[in-house]
Amino acid sequence: MTVSLSFATWSKRSSAAVKTMVCMAILSLAGCADHPFGTVHGTVSYKGEPLTEGILYVYNRETAEAGEGKITDGKFKLLNELRVGTYVAYVTAIPPPPPNPENPPANLWGKFPKDLPTKYQREDQSDLRIEVKEGKNEVQLTISPK
Repeated sequence: MTVSLSFATWSKRSSAAVKTMVCMAILSLAGCADHPFGTVHGTVSYKGEPLTEGILYVYNRETAEAGEGKITDGKFKLLNELRVGTYVAYVTAIPPPPPNPENPPANLWGKFPKDLPTKYQREDQSDLRIEVKEGKNEVQLTISPK
């Protein structure tokens, strides 16, 4: 059995498939507006003192959404809005600048505490959580030395 399609028939079918895919994409994006979002800012402390510098990352294990914000003098503001939900939070040092062989940095860690427990620097181990609600969210994260 031989099946043959003329170019016109194939073109009509592929055009319909493309239109269908475009409509599905638009509808799925339109659905995103149905989910409430929130912004997050706040403080991070370690050993009772503001964490001088670092980067705060958040990750929602259910939706795979993520955000980040620079920590300065214990304060942070995430750069993007996040869908409402529960996020794991963890911190890292600010990456050092590219190496300069003529003038190597004396301290690659900057002001980030070298003794900050590893579990707070990893998404898969951190027990820090942020609950994002619709609108503005102010949170205080306290990192335990243990």
